[in-house]
Amino acid sequence: MTSALRKRSDGFLVKAVYLSLVATLFFALGFACNEGGEGDRCNPVAAANGEDECGSGLSCQTPSTCVESYCCPKDPSGSKNPYCNGMACPQSDAGVD
Repeated sequence: MTSALRKRSDGFLVKAVYLSLVATLFFALGFACNEGGEGDRCNPVAAANGEDECGSGLSCQTPSTCVESYCCPKDPSGSKNPYCNGMACPQSDAGVD
């Protein structure tokens, strides 16, 4: 009788640990999907369709010196983020052969 009880408690422990791991994974994934912060890349097509990926106070913009789009303040000229103010943007390829 003792071995049957022990097997049952071991099975319960394994299930409890498994359930805890699964719950932790779902909890962590929920926090991983947040809105983009200042300087994070974004998709301007999604933003134009009402699915803006940027956080509050930010919008998906393509600075004039950039070939990519970033989450930036409405007025990026005052931003200290190098992607929003155009200082760290990748330049377009001139197509030199």
